[in-house]
Amino acid sequence: MEDTNDELDILLSKLQTVEIPFKKDIASVRLKIAAVAEETSEDRKVIPLNRVLLGIAASIVILMVAGWLFLNPANDVSLTNSDTSIKTAILPDNSEVTLNAYSEISYDKSWNRTLSLAGEAFFNVTEGKTFTVLTDAGKVQVLGTSFNVFARDGHFVIACKTGKVEVTIDKSGYKKVLSPGEMIQSDSKEVKTLLINPKEIGSWSSGLFQYKGFPVKEVFKEISRQFDVEISVSPKINKKFTGYFNNKKLENALRSVCLPLNLTFNKTSENKYSISENISN
Repeated sequence: MEDTNDELDILLSKLQTVEIPFKKDIASVRLKIAAVAEETSEDRKVIPLNRVLLGIAASIVILMVAGWLFLNPANDVSLTNSDTSIKTAILPDNSEVTLNAYSEISYDKSWNRTLSLAGEAFFNVTEGKTFTVLTDAGKVQVLGTSFNVFARDGHFVIACKTGKVEVTIDKSGYKKVLSPGEMIQSDSKEVKTLLINPKEIGSWSSGLFQYKGFPVKEVFKEISRQFDVEISVSPKINKKFTGYFNNKKLENALRSVCLPLNLTFNKTSENKYSISENISN
């Protein structure tokens, strides 16, 4: 009985990391459970779990899935990028979306060219009826065009690369149509329109992150996401950053941001860094 309990603990621990398929069918869930159970038995070098134990685990997960389905109707499709990579997907109308690290889109399976975004994404939209991106801060509407949307931590940034982009900011009711090379940056304090080189828009999808007058604390958050590290910034630092960093090497990225602003970084422990004012000058 003790061995059986150990097996159950290990299996349940592993099941916490199981990703439920987007189709959300119970058959797929059962296959996932069976695969994890087999891995568990191999790790422990004992005979496979008996049917009773597997049935218990399956029932638990199916109940979890049932609850998930209740909160997320079957007609919703979610695409989540839950790590530091950059991922591209083709939408039902053949529009293309590139998701930055830790970003998510969701839309109705019937697909009416409307989706919700949390995080950052670059869109290359096929021609057709209005294509709408909804965020917590506001919405973006286009026909056939390419554009970038950033919506994190109260910051809403939209940049038009080709075509026309209509932006509406929920809180203020501000509305503007952007042409290629125009960008809106919005936060709780202000809304401003900037001109940038259209070639720079969406460059993060190839690893180059470019900014124009953006809060440096938000830039360090992006570095943190790209390299999966923890970065603490001194509360006294409220500077804005214009420049870029590359996501190939962490310390080079930190230098690219710190040097122009007379900041310094220190490694405090494994995967942890601190940013402070440079007082050596």
